[in-house]
Amino acid sequence: MVSIGIDLGMLNTVVAKVNDKGEVSIHQFEGSDLLPSVIHVESTAGYRYVGRRSRNFLADPDIDPSEIFRRWKMSMATGTVLATQDWGNGPIDITPELLTTWLVEHIMKDITVDLGGETLDSVVVTVPHGWCRDHVEKCLATREAVRAAQVDGRTCEMKRSDHTLGNKTVVRIVDESIAAAAYALNASSDAAAFVGKNMLVFNIGGGTTDLCLVRVGAPSEPLTVIDTINNNIGGDYATALLLGKHLAAIGSQFDIDVPPTPEAVLAELEGAEEGWLREAFAAAETELLHKLSTRVEEIEYLDDFAEKLAGKWGQRLLLMSSTVDRNDDPIVTFMSCSEYLTRLEPFFESTRGILARFLSRGEGSERFPYAILMTGGGSRIGGLRNRVIEPVVSELAGPTKAPEILGRFEKLRFNDSRLSTTAVAVGAALVAAGRFYIEPFSAERSQGWPGSAQ
Repeated sequence: MVSIGIDLGMLNTVVAKVNDKGEVSIHQFEGSDLLPSVIHVESTAGYRYVGRRSRNFLADPDIDPSEIFRRWKMSMATGTVLATQDWGNGPIDITPELLTTWLVEHIMKDITVDLGGETLDSVVVTVPHGWCRDHVEKCLATREAVRAAQVDGRTCEMKRSDHTLGNKTVVRIVDESIAAAAYALNASSDAAAFVGKNMLVFNIGGGTTDLCLVRVGAPSEPLTVIDTINNNIGGDYATALLLGKHLAAIGSQFDIDVPPTPEAVLAELEGAEEGWLREAFAAAETELLHKLSTRVEEIEYLDDFAEKLAGKWGQRLLLMSSTVDRNDDPIVTFMSCSEYLTRLEPFFESTRGILARFLSRGEGSERFPYAILMTGGGSRIGGLRNRVIEPVVSELAGPTKAPEILGRFEKLRFNDSRLSTTAVAVGAALVAAGRFYIEPFSAERSQGWPGSAQ
């Protein structure tokens, strides 16, 4: 029997598996932990492409942007119709729910081929904590969309006797922050030290930053969210800040109007924007944000970080390039680690602010977390430790408490940069396998809510 956890992210989706021996693994999609949450639907024949190929289409000026769907997650259960296509049998409304079903179908087909004869017993899919608290309808819509996914013509919860999905594959939903805490406890070499303490789950996604304080009970007690806060600034905003330099060069060289602010960039990316902007944004994310983040992460924990940043290391240039017209030469932009940190300051300022507000409103022993867990793709942005976590914790926790918290942040191995993007999926898989008890939500009793793992 195999249990799986699916972290349905706005930008990327991650899938983890737990086999009957209790071994945990990350499912690979074309050699990567991440499956881009992007679907291309060809409008005349309905051919669908999911994942990396569709994401690459985002940077192709020749692809009709109205055929590419992404960032639909936040529109679940709103009645939104993103497009209507006719493939010859009448019009089809493409909704966030249908896209979620198609994404899960792609995942399930990929996984069942890889099971090697084992059956799939339980599926747990994650949802944001804010949905669990304020938008149960989004949680229920997600659950039903996953249940509707078909493999070999059968939905996920149909009874089977000789199919890889097992006689009855159970589909449930779990809070992202709870799943992340389950992962951390499983990864810790001393899980008993967390009992009776609070863990701060610091989740930075593509479009939001979510902070959740999770209370860890005894092994027989549930993991419980006791406080939470969020804003609408995430990794995409950071990319747009870096892209600003490149857009200024494009506007100057081609004498065209370019989005003047990060907010304007993100707004245009939501519509049927020019292909050149999609291409430029994708290049900024890959060549600037990701690569410069990796360089900064390598040394930001060192005592001489500021010295290195001001020296040759910090001034070494990386480049990105994109085109406005296929017949033109690429526009090239160079950026150093030092400039990267300067341009990302509005993102760091926003993140410092939400963390400070969150830690300031607690009282007594509930105020500061025993440990901090970074999750989400945006948590890999280089500079978060040096520019956000260390200064805020040091100022608010004081000279006695702060070193303890920051010391655990350094030592606990679950904050490895690669693991931060897979933590939520791993935790969901552990819940699916029955390794952790999750407190049922009140909606479970009133609306059939599947939030607990028995």
